[in-house]
Amino acid sequence: MENDKPEFCDLYIVGCGTLGRFAASQYLFLNPNHSVYCETRTTDSHDVLANLHANITPQIRSQRNVSKIIATNVLIALPPSTPNYLDELSAAATSLWRGPSCGSLVLISSTGVYGSTIHAGQVVTETSSLDNASPYRVKLIQAEEIIKTQRGN
Repeated sequence: MENDKPEFCDLYIVGCGTLGRFAASQYLFLNPNHSVYCETRTTDSHDVLANLHANITPQIRSQRNVSKIIATNVLIALPPSTPNYLDELSAAATSLWRGPSCGSLVLISSTGVYGSTIHAGQVVTETSSLDNASPYRVKLIQAEEIIKTQRGN
């Protein structure tokens, strides 16, 4: 963007890999006239993202602060294996989201903290025991705390 005014969008997805692309598709199926920015670390998947829906704008991570985008809703779908995961998550939450009065800040992950073997076939709730063998358990719990301090979901 050439001016200093922020650009507003309905949904900004940070980490638009497989899970983020699926979320973008589902969101636009339900809200076909909304605008969605899909952020990735490289431009490798930008053609795929642009072809998913006319209202998707691919965005590269390194341009986030330059483009000054503010989103009503922010979906963070970064994998916990992302370098500087907690810093990236915190920066996205504080720089992109308009705040709890007008939208949602949501953290999703395909990696679980509850584990698939210790609760096999059982209902899992917030009070279920955590899977201590999960290499990403601590990061995900810390990430959830960051989202909570921002008053996200």
